[in-house]
Amino acid sequence: MQDRILGILRKRWADISANVFGMVDKLLYGRSKEMTGALRDDMYALWEKIGKSSKGEDKMKIRQAEARDWAAIYEVVRDAFSSAEHADGNEQDLVNALRKGEAFIPKLSLVAEENGKIIGHIMFTKAKVGTEGVLALAPLSVLPAYQRQGVGSALIRKGHEIAQRLGYNYVVVLGSEKYYPGFGYIEADTLGIKAPFDVPRENFMAYKIRDEAAAVHGVMEYAKEFGI
Repeated sequence: MQDRILGILRKRWADISANVFGMVDKLLYGRSKEMTGALRDDMYALWEKIGKSSKGEDKMKIRQAEARDWAAIYEVVRDAFSSAEHADGNEQDLVNALRKGEAFIPKLSLVAEENGKIIGHIMFTKAKVGTEGVLALAPLSVLPAYQRQGVGSALIRKGHEIAQRLGYNYVVVLGSEKYYPGFGYIEADTLGIKAPFDVPRENFMAYKIRDEAAAVHGVMEYAKEFGI
């Protein structure tokens, strides 16, 4: 019986997926103010996982980036930001520069890999707020064809997990106020962290990794490679 059901799913997966994604769009996009980017990602990711499991294709993994990945990472970052609403056009070069700098943390340079292909990348680098060592999340990149499928969510959550193990208390990000709050990010100034540049308050956010972490107060100091 189970094999028969899986057989039907495999044959009709495209039609079923189209219907499900249509319903998700109506439910979520019509309520964009109430639904976070992270929740939307998770719903898409869950459905993709069901589909891939039924076809034996659930092979995405998050792992530490290696030297053999650098060329692929460069292309992923470049392609991910080529159509981004807010981009400098040099994000891929920033990744290379950060990798060579003192702020680089190998264990917090992660890739998402599926069927041997690098489809996403995230980097957390050392930064400071006063005397407290914190992390800067930048950049987060996912190939356009794999966006809105939970890849970014998986990279962020894995990064948070590793950052906690390494003893960090705060992560700071400059990004979408509709996406990052779904992972626990709030306006950074509410945690005592000020931006070193002019930016809308809602776009400069921080995440407190440990509830018991000591309070911080000061201006965010990025790695010199950011040119800030």
